[in-house]
Amino acid sequence: HQLVRGVTAFTAACLLISNMIGTGIFGTTGFMARDIGIPVVILLLWFLGGFYALLGALCYSELGAAIPRAGGEYVYISQAYGRFWGFLSGWTSFTIGFSAAIAVSAHLFANYLQQLSVNLGFTAIPIKATAVVMVWGLTLIHILGIEAGGFVQRVLTIIKVAAICILILAGLAWGRGDWDHLVCHDSPVRLDWSIMLISFLFVTYSYSGWNAASYIAGEIREPGRNIPRATIWGTICVTVLYLALNVFYFYSLPASQMADGHIERVAYKSAEAAFGPVAAPLLTALFCVSLLGTASAMIWVGPRVYY
Repeated sequence: HQLVRGVTAFTAACLLISNMIGTGIFGTTGFMARDIGIPVVILLLWFLGGFYALLGALCYSELGAAIPRAGGEYVYISQAYGRFWGFLSGWTSFTIGFSAAIAVSAHLFANYLQQLSVNLGFTAIPIKATAVVMVWGLTLIHILGIEAGGFVQRVLTIIKVAAICILILAGLAWGRGDWDHLVCHDSPVRLDWSIMLISFLFVTYSYSGWNAASYIAGEIREPGRNIPRATIWGTICVTVLYLALNVFYFYSLPASQMADGHIERVAYKSAEAAFGPVAAPLLTALFCVSLLGTASAMIWVGPRVYY
């Protein structure tokens, strides 16, 4: 039995982008504003996080092109160190890397959807039932094959990226803000290296997922060319989006206001500062689409490890 090589470079890049863009980018900067407080340093850490992810993407591009088999780390670790260590890696992916991550994404999706339903005046939806329906629905789509799954993944990724771009461009062009927020800060300088390392660690979590294309290497057309294309350009695309989104955050709010109150709601606070209360339901809808795309990507690639 052979896997069908029907995935294009664009579809693989969409898979990678959706796998990377979850909820981390919409909240991490608030914690960094509290702990560091200097916009330029925070932007530098996001840039370094993207560069760090790109280094990993370059390595996986080589590995995926050299060993174009489904399974990601399971295949590479088994080849390098033996099947026992590959098995442990695969078991970790099964329990934590995908199963737990899909559950968290589904739970967050159901919570955001309930919040959107209440804001729009509808009845609150049941959280657990909605999460289960979301997981089963995406699973059934991917069971139909890579054509149906790839189409849904492309649509979700395009909507997600387009919505983020519209938010950034509209905020910078017509939103209320001040460019001085990027260079001025009204909090004491806190260049503590331990705090910066912890912040950088959370930044790298927000970039995790740049290895997604390697999991479906057995289904990508011309893997020697398309795996590097999807992995490298997908990672660069996410890095640019993350930097631009952080510029929008700091344009809309000074770091001191980001660090005040609910710091994990930095995306909400920035959007409301730029556009007013109307931004809240729109941003909630963006979170729902983002989580759908992330869960779809993990439901697609996770079973390739078990396979």
